[in-house]
Amino acid sequence: MQLILILAGCSPEEGVLKIDYKNAFNCVRRKVVLDAVAEHLPDLLPFVSSSYASPSHLPFGIFCDCVRGGGSKGDPLGPLLFCLAIAGVFGGIKGDFVLGYLDDITIGGGVKDLISLVLKIEESSLSLGLSLNCSKCEFVGRGVEFEAEIACLRVRRPF
Repeated sequence: MQLILILAGCSPEEGVLKIDYKNAFNCVRRKVVLDAVAEHLPDLLPFVSSSYASPSHLPFGIFCDCVRGGGSKGDPLGPLLFCLAIAGVFGGIKGDFVLGYLDDITIGGGVKDLISLVLKIEESSLSLGLSLNCSKCEFVGRGVEFEAEIACLRVRRPF
């Protein structure tokens, strides 16, 4: 990734932020999913509500676990529902580039902008039931300015 930044002509004030969530698909709040479906795909809401409006009961031997968050295992709509739920967090992000696939989000831009984005993303994700997996989130960049700016954050460097 460092080589790509050098070859792309990125300045020391620019970098890339990779976002990772802890157990993302299992933690997103079901109400958030239902609200997102109601907003973006209202015709699908009755079907999704039949699966997600009430807690799921997962039997395991003599025990039964009650699941109130996340998608149902094996649900083919699970990835779509997750993406609808997080669309509000990432839909308005301004960056030189924003690339996402399911719960893997990569944002490029100015280091100061990326640092402020981390805090905004972390805060808005909490309302969805999601938390950042700081040990897997990464900043990639080069230069003394870059190092100084990210030194105080809890995200790791890949190298």
